[in-house]
Amino acid sequence: MKCIFIVNPRAGEGKAQETIKDAIEKLPQKDECEIYLTKAANDATRFVREYCEAHKDEKVRFVAC
Repeated sequence: MKCIFIVNPRAGEGKAQETIKDAIEKLPQKDECEIYLTKAANDATRFVREYCEAHKDEKVRFVAC
């Protein structure tokens, strides 16, 4: 199952993306993971909605970070 980590690039004093990227690299299923960086308020909701509409047959897990 694909896993998409949704990250606010300002989180963790701007270090959240790097921290999550390092954690993903340690996972055995790292090839099934990706990071989406939000761009504005409510962007995460828009991204998830549009992703699900475009990939209706794909199983995916979204993780808000």
